[in-house]
Amino acid sequence: MKHIIGLGNIGDKYTFTRHNVGFSVLDFVREKWNFGDWIINLGISAHISLGEINGEKVSLVKPNTYMNKSGDTVYAIKKRGADISSFAVLHDDIDMPLGKVRIIFGRGSGGHRGIESITEALGTKNFLRFKIGISPVSFFGRVKKPQGEMAVNKFVLGEFGLKESKVMGETILRIEEYLKLFVSQGKEKTISACKG
Repeated sequence: MKHIIGLGNIGDKYTFTRHNVGFSVLDFVREKWNFGDWIINLGISAHISLGEINGEKVSLVKPNTYMNKSGDTVYAIKKRGADISSFAVLHDDIDMPLGKVRIIFGRGSGGHRGIESITEALGTKNFLRFKIGISPVSFFGRVKKPQGEMAVNKFVLGEFGLKESKVMGETILRIEEYLKLFVSQGKEKTISACKG
């Protein structure tokens, strides 16, 4: 079974925020793949949706722990017998341009607290990650990242604007294709196929 884990914060007020883009991808994927309804799994502190793609069982996972405790859920899945190689973690990245996607393995957290939590809980950074850019860029293509912790928090917990939402919609379509590739052919093919 593959475990596709989207990061975000629970609660209606966070639904459309930049920090919840991992949840947004899973909501789209669940409908596109015609998976089961979201159900609460108290054992791993998450909402899960189950289904199959090309004969491979897949679990979509939204941790209910809030972002900075995401590792609790991921560790609980591992403790139940899942191999880390079956994990794909989706999260926002403030250091990347809006709509840019990078698929990486074995890299540092880049300051993302959800990823820090997972790395600490698993005792390794060797898991597949889908980094999803959320920041605007300048005329010259440079990322315009807010400065200071308060400004960063306000930005990531803010909602996408209309134009941004359109870009993210197109981005999620691409990510869905990469996720299908991960399920059917594994991480190496997925990483090499990603064109951003």
